[in-house]
Amino acid sequence: MANSNPSETREDVTLFVCWTTFDSPEKARIFGQELVNRGIAACVQLDSPIESIYQWKDECCISQEYRLWLKVLGSNLPEARKCLNKLHPYTTPQWIECRAEEVEEKYLKWAKDASNFHGFQNQEPE
Repeated sequence: MANSNPSETREDVTLFVCWTTFDSPEKARIFGQELVNRGIAACVQLDSPIESIYQWKDECCISQEYRLWLKVLGSNLPEARKCLNKLHPYTTPQWIECRAEEVEEKYLKWAKDASNFHGFQNQEPE
């Protein structure tokens, strides 16, 4: 991909797939809408309930959660993490980022157009 803006790095225009979980679809939806409305994520997808098994405070827990998948440009990852830390209801939210190795060119262009690729106005998450 040709880099038309010298201040853009390859990492800035790389698409990442990130995911986190919530204890209700409503909370996941609110978080996802916030990131899409602010141009941080190009797209989010909410999975049906999943069963999570994990250790918490020396106890094995089993709970129903809702996984939210987010498509985020590398340039927007710092803002996505800020929103996660400010808005997520969990004290220790899951947040995993994976760099997409291959992305169809039209989809990547759409993701750039759908995202606030050229920077944020220091808006605070609501």
